[in-house]
Amino acid sequence: MGKIILISGAAKSGKTQLAEEMALASSAKRLCYIATQANQHTDKEMQRRILAHQAKRSARFETVERFQDLPAWIASQSYDGYLVDCVTLWLTNLFFAYLEKQGTSPEDFDQKIASLNAEEISAISDYFQKEVADLLLAAQETSASLWLVTNETGWGVTPASQLGRLFVDFYGQVNQQLAAASDEVYLAIMGLKKQVKP
Repeated sequence: MGKIILISGAAKSGKTQLAEEMALASSAKRLCYIATQANQHTDKEMQRRILAHQAKRSARFETVERFQDLPAWIASQSYDGYLVDCVTLWLTNLFFAYLEKQGTSPEDFDQKIASLNAEEISAISDYFQKEVADLLLAAQETSASLWLVTNETGWGVTPASQLGRLFVDFYGQVNQQLAAASDEVYLAIMGLKKQVKP
């Protein structure tokens, strides 16, 4: 079984670069870079961000854009290492896909989010934790190492929107779940890394 390594940090903390450096310095021969944004956003600013990430990425990574069925896909592959960038975008895309599966059309997302009740929020939280548990299980059943990049969302101000507050809660719960299961956990701060586990 390979290691599970979690790298967390705030926006522009250098967490992706640190994860890439760690993966490239490992003994893994075939490295897969899983970009979970999967070009879901079509605005020009996000496209520029995606292109900038791609331009800086080492050619040693085979890039796959994916957020749907990620655990099953990893279980079906034979890479030596996977870098998932990032968990929070993966869950964000899953969230909106989940709403669509529940019958909400994209033009009604805002109205649906504003009307979510406690039972629905709990169901979404359970869904996220199940997806993460499946991802961890897929990693544990392979000999590959898994580098997971995630965002620390609890250090800023409390978001003004309900969606922002929900995501802070969801991501915080998932990050705790990931940290508990990971062999190593690092915090990225201003391009530096601080090991917090073990």
